Amino acid sequence: MFRLLCASENPNWSGLYSGIFGVAGHDVFCLRTLAEATAELRRGTFDLVLTDLSFDSDSFSVLSIAIECGIPVIVICRDIAKVFRPPYADLYIEPPIAPQELLAVVQQLLATRTAPAEPKIQVAVA
Repeated sequence: MFRLLCASENPNWSGLYSGIFGVAGHDVFCLRTLAEATAELRRGTFDLVLTDLSFDSDSFSVLSIAIECGIPVIVICRDIAKVFRPPYADLYIEPPIAPQELLAVVQQLLATRTAPAEPKIQVAVA
């Protein structure tokens, strides 16, 4: 089981991601804003980031944090040329993509990881 962070402004896509990857046995965290995704990446440990968010200059904070943490990133975007600049994602997918194909692509990328990420444990010192 892997931990996936899915960032999508579209609730239909979020529901689809939760369904596809949840049924496959993964923990799925679906968020709708870049601020939420950035905060969650800083708090938790994930094995993959999947996003279809509209990318502007602020959007690259999500990619930057994922890259710093060594987390693979998949970007689903109709205008790949618009987002294909540093920091780079591991994979760009131009829609449409069938749910089964998306699951296969994600499973293939996750297969390259040696083990699922362990959730971060924070210890409070009094």
